[in-house]
Amino acid sequence: SRTVRLLFPVMFLAPVTSTLYWRGTTDDVILASMALVAIAYIILTAKTASHDYWQAISSQIHAEHHAAEMEKLSITDQLTRLKNRSYFDARFSEEWKRSVRQKTPLSILMIDLDHFKSLNDTYGHMFGDEVLRVVASVLDEELHRDSDLIARYGGEEFVALLPDTDEGGARLIGERMRKAIHATHVSHEGKLVHLSCSVGGATALPVREEEAGSLLKRADMALYQAKENGRNQYRASAPSAKIIEVRPGKRP
Repeated sequence: SRTVRLLFPVMFLAPVTSTLYWRGTTDDVILASMALVAIAYIILTAKTASHDYWQAISSQIHAEHHAAEMEKLSITDQLTRLKNRSYFDARFSEEWKRSVRQKTPLSILMIDLDHFKSLNDTYGHMFGDEVLRVVASVLDEELHRDSDLIARYGGEEFVALLPDTDEGGARLIGERMRKAIHATHVSHEGKLVHLSCSVGGATALPVREEEAGSLLKRADMALYQAKENGRNQYRASAPSAKIIEVRPGKRP
């Protein structure tokens, strides 16, 4: 401990100093005085070194904590506390490459709040922000695996990344999200405002010849179809040669 480190030189030199003073010659007194000065110097040096050491450790910990916080902020949407689009893009690229290597399906869900502009215009932007926070929390609760990701894609639009998930599994999760949002309401000045969303899903078995962006485009087109056909519904993208239906019922 720090106390032991400081007392060690005292315990070591004190007997010698006492003996020199007891003998009482001039030279002995001089030596004893020098020993006392040495003890004081050692104690002061030890305290300074200890302080500098712990100061350096504290500064390093603070710097690492600050760096971690800055990294977290750079990938987090500040309003909803979900991951942001930049983080999603990076994860999507990684999962696409992994699916190519392992030959596993990959699904995307695009979720858009219905009539959000009207909500903003009617109840104000602060209420709109609260709606986005509530919706983000509801969507996040509907994903049950650590490998799944829900992110804010922009405005009132969210995106879910579902690795190793076939079309049937994506539909199941998309419908679950839609129903959860439809069952959600947000209070405004004593009035309950009910919500709904449209969901577009797309699934692919990625291959090297296909670009990852094509899956996003298909999910976005499916979302557009859901909104054009009355909103508050799930639509899957049109099948293509790259889309597969494997492992039915794999996802709960």
